[in-house]
Amino acid sequence: MKIRTANDGNERICRCSKIFKIGQTVKTTGTGLDGDKFDKNKKVSKPGIVLDCYDFFVLVQLEHSKKCFFYNQLEIISKKEYQDMSRKKLKNSIRVLHHGTH
Repeated sequence: MKIRTANDGNERICRCSKIFKIGQTVKTTGTGLDGDKFDKNKKVSKPGIVLDCYDFFVLVQLEHSKKCFFYNQLEIISKKEYQDMSRKKLKNSIRVLHHGTH
């Protein structure tokens, strides 16, 4: 699965952040904004791509959704680490249930 990043390599700096760039690969270290549907107590690192930056939060494209995170809930990662995390998640989601009798 190939995910197209914003501007395909022509990353532009987010207007409110000197740290994050649009199209940059990141991983989550928090649950995101309170209004979102995710379980607030479940802190799982997920890979994502920065879509846009706002005054207090960053919009990130996750595997199946877009979600907003505070700046301190994201960590910049390399594209290789992003690909590794995506593959690991894909591998873990494909599990075969073994039903057998003994």
